[in-house]
Amino acid sequence: ALGRRRHLELEGATVRAVGDTSWNAPPTERTDERGEFELAVFPAGEYTVVAREGGRAPGIASVVVEPGGEATVALTVSDGGYVTGRIVDAAGRPLAGRVRLEAFEDRGLPDFASDGVAAEAKADGTFALGPLPLGALGIGVSAPRHASRRVEAQVNARGRTVDVGDITLDPGLAI
Repeated sequence: ALGRRRHLELEGATVRAVGDTSWNAPPTERTDERGEFELAVFPAGEYTVVAREGGRAPGIASVVVEPGGEATVALTVSDGGYVTGRIVDAAGRPLAGRVRLEAFEDRGLPDFASDGVAAEAKADGTFALGPLPLGALGIGVSAPRHASRRVEAQVNARGRTVDVGDITLDPGLAI
């Protein structure tokens, strides 16, 4: 069992885990009235576990399940912080594009987690991404006809906004 009876202190949060194997994870679960959850029937391996609730920053953690064993994981769903910036081309012109959380604490995130924390950059290139979990973040930045890029940010306190400034994207390759 994964996450067996671990306290989340938040009723009704959705919890999902994705591993590094080809095994299909069980459907998303919800925390009970005590904020606890249980995901069962996981083969041995490493998993990324994500808890979400409303408009709060997701709780994200990694856990290793040993063969024939159980694992417990603690998740924090909070008000989180924000990352702002502006997407520009090599000449400094603003680009409309997309930003999303791709990594947390130096670990890549599964698509369902990244797509759940994403934002569109306006025509003037500006964006505000969040709420985000507290810690080291890898933010994926993309725009049509330009090469994607990842920028690093550190959000250390709830409600804090970190401005990463201008993010320059190079023209993409044409085939």
